[in-house]
Amino acid sequence: LTPLAVAGMSVSVQQTLVLPLLPRLMTTLHVSVSAITWVFTVSLLAGAVATPLLSRFGDMYGKKMMIMVTLGLLVAGSVVCALSDSLGALIAGRALQGASAALIPLAIGTIRDAFPPDRVTTAIGVVSATMGVGGTAGMLFTGVIAERTTSHHPVFWTAAGLGACALALVALCAPSAGGRTGGRPDVLGALVLGAWLVCLLLGISQGNAWGWGSGRIIGLFAGAAALCAAWVAIELRVREPLVRLNLLVGPRSLSANLASLLLGFSM
Repeated sequence: LTPLAVAGMSVSVQQTLVLPLLPRLMTTLHVSVSAITWVFTVSLLAGAVATPLLSRFGDMYGKKMMIMVTLGLLVAGSVVCALSDSLGALIAGRALQGASAALIPLAIGTIRDAFPPDRVTTAIGVVSATMGVGGTAGMLFTGVIAERTTSHHPVFWTAAGLGACALALVALCAPSAGGRTGGRPDVLGALVLGAWLVCLLLGISQGNAWGWGSGRIIGLFAGAAALCAAWVAIELRVREPLVRLNLLVGPRSLSANLASLLLGFSM
């Protein structure tokens, strides 16, 4: 439980640590508000695409292996961000960091496989609470460091160190529980999901700059709608879908998913 909790905290820290840095990064890199917000948005986008895909890989190849892969992506992304001096490199590193969001369902799946049934709920609660603490700690920690330094590099070096510690703990202590189902991943579903999310987020982020009634913005929103419809059709027809839509909007999960949507929108 300890390595999974530390790993979850590492992932939640990276999701929020960049927020206090955005005003400084905008000045340091000489970019606009709409451009610098991609440093945060791209991690959400990468997480949205990587979470169902890497979770499926966890079923196919083993959850512990994929947890280590996600932590490896977190460390690699943190190092890229720590070495970056341009917006493009920073966004690339943040995309790698964002892909580590797939660790959350992988950790929960590992708990379900490894723990006795009467302890599963408590263990999931502990990991979930640790993630909540990590999200808050990320902003507080970054604020303290940013107040005492003139660079964003120390923040990301610290995130890399935390991710490396979590990776070592998982490698040494976490069990390789659960079977492997085999099958094939829904790569087409992942690509179309990424495409319509990019169109939607690009239209939202550039609406003020390009004009909400401009052809480019309308085209992006129309493309997002068309690709989203195509993605739903793919997920309903493919034998092993990336996302089971009946679970996404089922009576037990719809209210939680709507709350998550509103929370993500507010951020």
